[in-house]
Parts: sequence; structure tokens; C-alpha cells
Amino acid sequence: MATTRGKLLEYVGLKLNYRTKGKVKLSKLEYIKKLIDELPDNMAGTAKTPAANHLFMTNEECEKLPERTARFSTI
Repeated sequence: MATTRGKLLEYVGLKLNYRTKGKVKLSKLEYIKKLIDELPDNMAGTAKTPAANHLFMTNEECEKLPERTARFSTI
């Protein structure tokens, strides 16, 4: 874990500006601009889910959890 101090901080794309006493200014503008710039040119089409297809694929050959663990596991 790291600690950062100062009047202008960035955390997970969110800029926190403490330069004005008693106020904080939040901005995600640069993060959004970068996100838009990195989008593919062709976004035509539809999708049933925003999740990538590989998230729904399973490996039938992988070692299975013991039934008790599988039944009571939480994420």
C-alpha cells in the first residue's frame, strides 16, 4: 500500500483537486477522453451482454472442487 499526499491526486482515473481551501473538485474528464480514444472505430452491431465471450467458456478438464467447497464457496 502506498500513501500519496498533495493538492492534486489521481485515483483509478478520478482526479481529486484540493487546491481551493475547504473544497474538493472531482474530475474524470481525462479518463473519459482516453476511453473514447481507445474505442474501436467500428462499433456496429448488437450484443446480448457487455461481457466478453471467453467469460462464459469453461474448461471441462480442470480439477473440480470438492462438492462441499463448491457448494459453500462465496465470491
